[in-house]
Amino acid sequence: MNRALLVVAATFLVGVSAKSVADVRVENRVLTKRGHLFPRLGFAYLFDESFYRNPGLNLGASHYLTETLAVDGDATLLFSSLNAAGQAVVDTTGLVPDAAAPELLLSLGVRWAFGYGKMQIESGGGIARLIPSVAGHGVVKKTAVDWNGGFRMELALLLQLHRYFNVSIAWAFVGTVEFRGSRSFHASQLATLAVGSTL
Repeated sequence: MNRALLVVAATFLVGVSAKSVADVRVENRVLTKRGHLFPRLGFAYLFDESFYRNPGLNLGASHYLTETLAVDGDATLLFSSLNAAGQAVVDTTGLVPDAAAPELLLSLGVRWAFGYGKMQIESGGGIARLIPSVAGHGVVKKTAVDWNGGFRMELALLLQLHRYFNVSIAWAFVGTVEFRGSRSFHASQLATLAVGSTL
């Protein structure tokens, strides 16, 4: 009798377990990156500790070859002008700072999306998807007097608010070799805030 009860109980448990497994559903990832282009357009500011203010416009794009790896490039047009310290040098000495005003940054490299997350938006009832990434680029920097080469390392966060709409924020370290009386290494930082799409 006990053996019969054990067999019935075991059969019931196996059936329940099979049903529970059958009821489990895995949500398909709404945002897939492989084979998609992520263009972006936004504002930029170059912090370079020279005598210039450097706001600008940034145009870029990432094309994902896999879910994590993309070919990435962008162009930043800068509208540089002397800051208060630079203008004071000109007014008091009549000399122009040896650092030439930056005008354009062009970069090309790779981007690695190392994470993926979701965040519930209570007001609209939607879900925002978060994609952090890092990028490494070769850089060409045009100043008012010449062209310079260098590199760029970036940390970025993309916030996908809709299937075809996103916002991204990025902070990059830019290193270039420039002529300031003599050739020397110059470090700066580039901040960008952009809106984009998924194509």
